[in-house]
Amino acid sequence: MPEGAIGDPVLAVTDLADSAVKAAGAQGIASGDINEETGSVYEVIVNALQRRRGGGAD
Repeated sequence: MPEGAIGDPVLAVTDLADSAVKAAGAQGIASGDINEETGSVYEVIVNALQRRRGGGAD
């Protein structure tokens, strides 16, 4: 998770999601497997950022 203020939240989410999928792929985890478990990497990251800022995530 990025430290401090996030300049462009959409860009931050996209970068984090891309990095997570690439890291998983390097470990032999297919993106389809990730999506099966989480539904959406982007949604998971958005929820985490909202919780971190103190916002309510559903």
